[in-house]
Amino acid sequence: AQNRSPPVASLHWLLDRSLREVLGQLLVKTLEGEGEFWSVAVSPDARYLFAASGVSIYRWTLDNPNLPPDLLQGPYSDIITAVAVSPDGRRLASSSLDGTFRIWDVESLDELVTFAGHTDGVSSISWSPDGSKIASASWDRTAIIWDVEADTLLLQLVGHDDSVLAVNFSPDGRSIVTAGADGTLRLWDVTTGYLMRVIEGSGTFTAAAFSPDGRLLATGARGLLSEEFEVQLWDPTTGERIRSMPCHSDDVTAV
Repeated sequence: AQNRSPPVASLHWLLDRSLREVLGQLLVKTLEGEGEFWSVAVSPDARYLFAASGVSIYRWTLDNPNLPPDLLQGPYSDIITAVAVSPDGRRLASSSLDGTFRIWDVESLDELVTFAGHTDGVSSISWSPDGSKIASASWDRTAIIWDVEADTLLLQLVGHDDSVLAVNFSPDGRSIVTAGADGTLRLWDVTTGYLMRVIEGSGTFTAAAFSPDGRLLATGARGLLSEEFEVQLWDPTTGERIRSMPCHSDDVTAV
């Protein structure tokens, strides 16, 4: 069984007007909610910060973080595991341990659509670069690619022998990476669902993301021994591990 404890116990987040301005700066503001936070996301224009806590989503307006956050308390029946804002900044996706994920209007916080296709909790979600698709990963050992506009399931990706803990699109939108508790990274063709490459590690992959140019993969990994927690860099073309950085004392949940 996989540990489903929240990645962060409290939200100490430093965000100014834009992410570029934040880099290199000291703590700007500590934003607090009522409980533990599982995931955070910033809108592309750095106007809003969203954070998932329990079955609620907080929205802070970053122009004035001293204002109380807007609270989205949706119809989820279990913990919200991830939030992600669409590339155009107009929609928010949120996933849950109840096996669904939902799309919301960023401004009005109205629910737009619900997607249900997994048989266990959804662990991770990722927007395609053009915002037309979402990939979802689940503890049911599968990932699914969805057409957001048509509200349809396009492909179900089956192959992992244990929970899929992370999913991310490549920068060109042509492939996705899935990270599994079975100790493998898998690269899939977005159009056909063809499994292009399996990269084997040891232990559990807890996070995965492409570099902006698509030439590297960064992963979070938990070794066979519980005290081994690393950030790793991989060549997605050859499957070669380039570097390992044992820099954390617990699971790396995002890269």
